[in-house]
Amino acid sequence: MTAFSDVFQGWIGINLVALLLTLFFTTVLYMLSLGLNLPNVKKWAKGEYAQVLVGFLLIMSIVGMVEVGWQVMQDVTGGVIYAGSGQMLSSAVSPFEVADAYLDTVIECEISAYKWLYYAMFFAKPAQSFVTDVAGVEAIDATIFSPIISLASYFSNRITWILLFQYVLKELLAFAEATMLTVFLPIGLVLRAFPVSRGAGGIMISIAIGCYFVFPLSIVAMTAMQGNSFVVENGEVAMNTGSSALALCTAVGVVPNFETLCPDDIVGYFFKGEELLMGGKSLMGQVTGIGEQISALYLQAMFYPLVSLIITFTFIRSTSSMFGADLAELGRGLIKLI
Repeated sequence: MTAFSDVFQGWIGINLVALLLTLFFTTVLYMLSLGLNLPNVKKWAKGEYAQVLVGFLLIMSIVGMVEVGWQVMQDVTGGVIYAGSGQMLSSAVSPFEVADAYLDTVIECEISAYKWLYYAMFFAKPAQSFVTDVAGVEAIDATIFSPIISLASYFSNRITWILLFQYVLKELLAFAEATMLTVFLPIGLVLRAFPVSRGAGGIMISIAIGCYFVFPLSIVAMTAMQGNSFVVENGEVAMNTGSSALALCTAVGVVPNFETLCPDDIVGYFFKGEELLMGGKSLMGQVTGIGEQISALYLQAMFYPLVSLIITFTFIRSTSSMFGADLAELGRGLIKLI
């Protein structure tokens, strides 16, 4: 909030000058409408007086609105964490921190699962080509690893797309936290001061408020709906990796240490292939267990964030008209540009 206060103090003067310019031109048009008997211009000028007044009130109230909204966000986040963990936080926490903690934990679990699947393929693929023959007749081959390799390749591909989506979501959260109140909101207030750009200013104000307040709170709410996801350690919020929402972490277990597992030469590969051949059943069970949890990740990584985005867009659409934006007109303009 300090960054917002510092930046907004510099924008207050610009907003006031923009509103005063609008007031000046509106007054000139109003006087011309009286002198030239132009009722339509007179009616429009009266409406602009109301818009200028709303602009002044909006500037005076926006700082208080943001400060109150920030406090409400912290209270709601603390309440959600208390309901999910039964423990109180030692200090206020923002929903951005909770959303980041959740995403970081899930991403870490997914990376661990990807490493496990890579481990399964790293030795199984070379071992699959091992062939033993007696007098030119093949006696034993390692085609037993074909199902493991196929499943591991399929699951690792799915994890890649889930990771990509969650990294995009993480960057969207960081972008919203850094720019919504310090860039979008001040620019929106300036644009709203002028009649020709009032619609664009209104939509920018709605986007700033929606993405900064509604978006992270909705992600926290979606996370809380997934079971006992939160724990409080030393008064600080953390993610419960043993919860049903993070079952992948439990399914992965301990990630192999590749530095100690990788053989130094081809002979080591033969020995490792023999170990995998003897333990192929347990390795298959590990790969299958990870795959079962990946299916649940689609709900967490794609469906719940999509619901959060829908809630945010609905809020923006509902409040944009209050700030003078015409989304239908903006949509028609975009279609014409396309």
